[in-house]
Amino acid sequence: MLQYKGREIPETFAEIIDPKHTALIVHEMLNDFLNPNGEFAKTIPDNGLVKCLPEQVGPTQNLLQEARAAGVKVIYVGWTNYPDNSTRADPEIRMAYDQIMDGTYIMQRCLMENTWGHDVIDELKPEPGDLVINKYKRDAFAGTSLEAILQWNRIKTFIIVGIGVHVGIIPTVSNGVNKGYFVVTPEDCMISHEPDWVEASMKFFNMWGFTNPSTDLIAAWKGEDS
Repeated sequence: MLQYKGREIPETFAEIIDPKHTALIVHEMLNDFLNPNGEFAKTIPDNGLVKCLPEQVGPTQNLLQEARAAGVKVIYVGWTNYPDNSTRADPEIRMAYDQIMDGTYIMQRCLMENTWGHDVIDELKPEPGDLVINKYKRDAFAGTSLEAILQWNRIKTFIIVGIGVHVGIIPTVSNGVNKGYFVVTPEDCMISHEPDWVEASMKFFNMWGFTNPSTDLIAAWKGEDS
Protein backbone atom coordinates (compact mmCIF):
# COMPACT_ATOMS: atom_id res chain seq x y z
CA MET A 1 0.00 0.00 0.00
CA LEU A 2 1.11 3.52 -0.77
CA GLN A 3 0.85 6.05 2.05
CA TYR A 4 -0.21 9.55 1.02
CA LYS A 5 -1.50 12.28 3.33
CA GLY A 6 -3.09 9.78 5.68
CA ARG A 7 -4.57 7.72 2.85
CA GLU A 8 -3.80 4.11 2.02
CA ILE A 9 -3.70 3.68 -1.76
CA PRO A 10 -3.57 0.21 -3.32
CA GLU A 11 -0.38 -0.26 -5.34
CA THR A 12 -0.04 -3.83 -6.58
CA PHE A 13 -2.63 -5.55 -8.74
CA ALA A 14 -3.50 -7.91 -5.87
CA GLU A 15 -4.08 -4.93 -3.57
CA ILE A 16 -6.19 -3.16 -6.21
CA ILE A 17 -8.54 -6.14 -6.59
CA ASP A 18 -8.59 -7.10 -2.90
CA PRO A 19 -12.03 -8.72 -2.36
CA LYS A 20 -12.62 -6.49 0.70
CA HIS A 21 -13.07 -3.47 -1.56
CA THR A 22 -13.85 -4.96 -5.01
CA ALA A 23 -17.12 -5.51 -6.87
CA LEU A 24 -17.74 -7.54 -10.02
CA ILE A 25 -20.32 -5.99 -12.35
CA VAL A 26 -22.02 -8.28 -14.87
CA HIS A 27 -23.27 -6.09 -17.69
CA GLU A 28 -26.43 -6.93 -19.67
CA MET A 29 -26.04 -10.70 -20.04
CA LEU A 30 -29.77 -11.01 -20.73
CA ASN A 31 -31.92 -13.50 -22.62
CA ASP A 32 -33.29 -11.00 -25.13
CA PHE A 33 -29.74 -10.12 -26.16
CA LEU A 34 -28.05 -13.51 -25.99
CA ASN A 35 -30.48 -16.44 -26.03
CA PRO A 36 -31.29 -17.89 -29.50
CA ASN A 37 -34.97 -17.42 -28.62
CA GLY A 38 -34.49 -13.80 -27.52
CA GLU A 39 -35.86 -10.82 -29.40
CA PHE A 40 -32.51 -9.75 -30.83
CA ALA A 41 -31.73 -13.20 -32.27
CA LYS A 42 -35.22 -13.49 -33.73
CA THR A 43 -35.31 -9.96 -35.15
CA ILE A 44 -31.66 -9.63 -36.20
CA PRO A 45 -30.46 -13.22 -36.80
CA ASP A 46 -26.98 -12.13 -37.89
CA ASN A 47 -26.40 -9.66 -35.05
CA GLY A 48 -23.40 -11.71 -33.87
CA LEU A 49 -24.11 -11.72 -30.13
CA VAL A 50 -25.42 -15.29 -29.89
CA LYS A 51 -22.62 -16.58 -32.12
CA CYS A 52 -19.82 -15.12 -30.01
CA LEU A 53 -21.35 -16.02 -26.65
CA PRO A 54 -19.82 -19.50 -26.08
CA GLU A 55 -16.29 -18.13 -26.24
CA GLN A 56 -16.86 -15.70 -23.37
CA VAL A 57 -19.31 -17.58 -21.15
CA GLY A 58 -16.73 -20.06 -19.85
CA PRO A 59 -14.24 -17.45 -18.58
CA THR A 60 -17.09 -15.36 -17.15
CA GLN A 61 -18.56 -18.36 -15.33
CA ASN A 62 -15.17 -19.16 -13.82
CA LEU A 63 -14.61 -15.54 -12.81
CA LEU A 64 -18.02 -15.35 -11.12
CA GLN A 65 -17.43 -18.58 -9.24
CA GLU A 66 -14.04 -17.48 -7.96
CA ALA A 67 -15.25 -13.96 -7.16
CA ARG A 68 -18.04 -15.29 -4.97
CA ALA A 69 -15.66 -17.72 -3.28
CA ALA A 70 -13.25 -14.86 -2.53
CA GLY A 71 -16.00 -12.64 -1.11
CA VAL A 72 -16.18 -10.14 -3.98
CA LYS A 73 -19.49 -8.27 -4.18
CA VAL A 74 -21.35 -9.34 -7.36
CA ILE A 75 -23.69 -6.84 -9.04
CA TYR A 76 -25.79 -7.40 -12.16
CA VAL A 77 -26.91 -4.47 -14.28
CA GLY A 78 -29.46 -4.96 -17.04
CA TRP A 79 -30.91 -2.65 -19.66
CA THR A 80 -34.61 -2.11 -18.92
CA ASN A 81 -37.26 -0.79 -21.31
CA TYR A 82 -40.80 0.47 -20.95
CA PRO A 83 -43.14 -0.23 -23.89
CA ASP A 84 -44.22 3.42 -24.06
CA ASN A 85 -40.58 4.63 -24.44
CA SER A 86 -40.96 6.81 -21.34
CA THR A 87 -37.29 6.28 -20.45
CA ARG A 88 -36.14 7.56 -23.85
CA ALA A 89 -34.68 11.04 -24.13
CA ASP A 90 -35.57 13.24 -27.11
CA PRO A 91 -32.36 12.44 -29.05
CA GLU A 92 -33.03 8.70 -28.70
CA ILE A 93 -36.63 9.07 -29.89
CA ARG A 94 -35.46 11.21 -32.80
CA MET A 95 -32.97 8.55 -33.92
CA ALA A 96 -35.56 5.75 -33.82
CA TYR A 97 -38.62 7.83 -34.73
CA ASP A 98 -39.61 6.07 -37.96
CA GLN A 99 -39.36 2.62 -36.34
CA ILE A 100 -41.27 3.79 -33.29
CA MET A 101 -44.05 5.16 -35.44
CA ASP A 102 -44.40 2.07 -37.64
CA GLY A 103 -44.14 -0.35 -34.70
CA THR A 104 -40.89 -2.03 -35.74
CA TYR A 105 -38.69 -0.57 -32.97
CA ILE A 106 -37.12 -3.60 -31.29
CA MET A 107 -36.75 -1.85 -27.93
CA GLN A 108 -40.54 -1.73 -27.61
CA ARG A 109 -40.65 -5.54 -27.66
CA CYS A 110 -37.76 -6.62 -25.45
CA LEU A 111 -36.03 -6.22 -22.11
CA MET A 112 -39.19 -5.43 -20.17
CA GLU A 113 -38.91 -5.86 -16.41
CA ASN A 114 -40.33 -9.13 -15.01
CA THR A 115 -40.16 -10.91 -18.38
CA TRP A 116 -38.06 -13.90 -19.45
CA GLY A 117 -36.21 -11.72 -21.95
CA HIS A 118 -35.06 -9.41 -19.15
CA ASP A 119 -33.68 -12.31 -17.10
CA VAL A 120 -29.96 -13.12 -16.99
CA ILE A 121 -29.01 -16.10 -19.15
CA ASP A 122 -29.09 -19.44 -17.32
CA GLU A 123 -25.30 -19.88 -17.49
CA LEU A 124 -24.72 -16.77 -15.37
CA LYS A 125 -27.79 -16.57 -13.15
CA PRO A 126 -27.56 -14.39 -10.01
CA GLU A 127 -27.19 -16.25 -6.75
CA PRO A 128 -28.39 -15.36 -3.23
CA GLY A 129 -26.44 -12.35 -2.00
CA ASP A 130 -25.87 -10.91 -5.48
CA LEU A 131 -27.44 -7.55 -6.31
CA VAL A 132 -29.51 -6.81 -9.44
CA ILE A 133 -29.92 -3.27 -10.77
CA ASN A 134 -32.10 -2.05 -13.64
CA LYS A 135 -30.45 0.51 -15.89
CA TYR A 136 -32.13 2.82 -18.38
CA LYS A 137 -29.19 4.57 -20.03
CA ARG A 138 -25.90 3.42 -21.52
CA ASP A 139 -23.91 4.48 -18.45
CA ALA A 140 -24.75 2.10 -15.60
CA PHE A 141 -24.33 4.96 -13.10
CA ALA A 142 -26.94 7.17 -14.80
CA GLY A 143 -30.23 7.12 -12.91
CA THR A 144 -29.42 3.97 -10.91
CA SER A 145 -28.39 3.05 -7.36
CA LEU A 146 -25.01 1.72 -8.49
CA GLU A 147 -22.88 4.52 -7.07
CA ALA A 148 -24.65 4.45 -3.71
CA ILE A 149 -24.21 0.67 -3.47
CA LEU A 150 -20.50 0.93 -4.24
CA GLN A 151 -20.06 3.69 -1.65
CA TRP A 152 -22.05 1.90 1.07
CA ASN A 153 -19.97 -1.24 0.55
CA ARG A 154 -16.68 0.71 0.69
CA ILE A 155 -15.81 -0.35 -2.86
CA LYS A 156 -12.60 1.07 -4.37
CA THR A 157 -12.40 -1.17 -7.45
CA PHE A 158 -14.91 -2.59 -9.86
CA ILE A 159 -14.41 -5.27 -12.47
CA ILE A 160 -16.89 -5.15 -15.34
CA VAL A 161 -17.68 -7.95 -17.80
CA GLY A 162 -20.39 -8.60 -20.37
CA ILE A 163 -21.87 -7.35 -23.61
CA GLY A 164 -22.22 -3.90 -25.13
CA VAL A 165 -18.53 -3.12 -24.72
CA HIS A 166 -18.63 -0.07 -26.97
CA VAL A 167 -22.19 0.96 -26.01
CA GLY A 168 -22.56 0.65 -22.24
CA ILE A 169 -19.24 -0.46 -20.82
CA ILE A 170 -17.15 2.42 -22.21
CA PRO A 171 -19.33 5.15 -20.60
CA THR A 172 -19.64 3.17 -17.36
CA VAL A 173 -15.87 2.71 -17.13
CA SER A 174 -15.18 6.34 -18.04
CA ASN A 175 -17.62 7.61 -15.41
CA GLY A 176 -16.25 5.17 -12.85
CA VAL A 177 -12.70 6.40 -13.39
CA ASN A 178 -13.88 10.00 -13.07
CA LYS A 179 -15.56 9.06 -9.78
CA GLY A 180 -12.26 7.70 -8.47
CA TYR A 181 -12.64 3.94 -8.83
CA PHE A 182 -9.97 1.55 -10.02
CA VAL A 183 -11.45 -0.35 -12.98
CA VAL A 184 -10.58 -3.75 -14.44
CA THR A 185 -11.94 -4.86 -17.84
CA PRO A 186 -10.81 -8.44 -18.58
CA GLU A 187 -10.75 -8.78 -22.37
CA ASP A 188 -11.63 -12.48 -22.35
CA CYS A 189 -14.98 -11.62 -20.71
CA MET A 190 -15.99 -8.82 -23.12
CA ILE A 191 -18.61 -9.31 -25.84
CA SER A 192 -19.69 -7.20 -28.81
CA HIS A 193 -21.61 -8.11 -31.94
CA GLU A 194 -18.65 -6.54 -33.76
CA PRO A 195 -15.38 -8.13 -32.55
CA ASP A 196 -13.36 -5.21 -33.93
CA TRP A 197 -15.16 -2.94 -31.48
CA VAL A 198 -13.87 -4.97 -28.54
CA GLU A 199 -10.32 -4.42 -29.78
CA ALA A 200 -10.95 -0.69 -30.23
CA SER A 201 -12.60 -0.39 -26.81
CA MET A 202 -9.67 -2.06 -25.09
CA LYS A 203 -7.46 0.85 -26.19
CA PHE A 204 -9.55 3.15 -24.00
CA PHE A 205 -9.58 0.67 -21.13
CA ASN A 206 -5.80 0.33 -21.25
CA MET A 207 -5.51 4.08 -20.70
CA TRP A 208 -8.03 4.15 -17.87
CA GLY A 209 -7.34 1.00 -15.90
CA PHE A 210 -6.40 -2.67 -16.16
CA THR A 211 -7.22 -5.18 -18.89
CA ASN A 212 -5.71 -8.29 -17.29
CA PRO A 213 -7.38 -11.56 -18.35
CA SER A 214 -9.74 -13.22 -15.90
CA THR A 215 -7.07 -15.80 -15.05
CA ASP A 216 -4.91 -13.03 -13.55
CA LEU A 217 -7.73 -11.94 -11.26
CA ILE A 218 -8.39 -15.49 -10.11
CA ALA A 219 -4.69 -16.09 -9.47
CA ALA A 220 -4.46 -12.90 -7.39
CA TRP A 221 -7.47 -13.91 -5.29
CA LYS A 222 -5.85 -17.28 -4.66
CA GLY A 223 -2.52 -15.71 -3.76
CA GLU A 224 -0.86 -17.19 -6.84
CA ASP A 225 0.04 -13.98 -8.68
CA SER A 226 3.67 -13.01 -9.08
